[in-house]
Amino acid sequence: PQKPPPTPELPDEDDAPKSVDVGDYRVVASIGRGGMGAVYEAVDSSGEVVALKTLRGFSPTMLYHLKNELRALAGVTHPNLIGLDKLYVSGTQAYFTMELVDGRDLVRYVRGDAGVGVCSPEVVERLRGVLPQLVDAVAALHEAGKLHRDLKPSNVLVTAEGRAVVLDFGLVRDTSEVSALSSSNE
Repeated sequence: PQKPPPTPELPDEDDAPKSVDVGDYRVVASIGRGGMGAVYEAVDSSGEVVALKTLRGFSPTMLYHLKNELRALAGVTHPNLIGLDKLYVSGTQAYFTMELVDGRDLVRYVRGDAGVGVCSPEVVERLRGVLPQLVDAVAALHEAGKLHRDLKPSNVLVTAEGRAVVLDFGLVRDTSEVSALSSSNE
């Protein structure tokens, strides 16, 4: 049997950006790291810019979680939910592509230049613009029978135009699954 290609060394958040090829994508920058892996800005051969989520380490369990995250939004499209695209698995490398959102996390967006605890008219106005979008996004998930289970300010990005986008579906569960778990704990 042919050996899979070696996993390329991906840029570290603290390192100066360096370009690395991952499958059909050229990784150009590190965006962030989480418990399961890392997210990078990447460009495909046609020039499309995407976010690429990789696993930290590779195991059947980690691959299962990555697949579940991608499947969580299968068939669910909403302007305030991150657009997930394709899963790639090659040897000991697994990743999926998703929409690249250029934005700030919810707290930074809402606060703007205001200090902690400051509730200026601008802060209130930004909240009024973003909260209905979050409600709509969560409602779309619930209508699809899904619960996010990790909705927090760091899992929401807001673009310069004011579009709120819910991210990170690693803990999503079907409502029927959660109902069964809740019933068994009564």
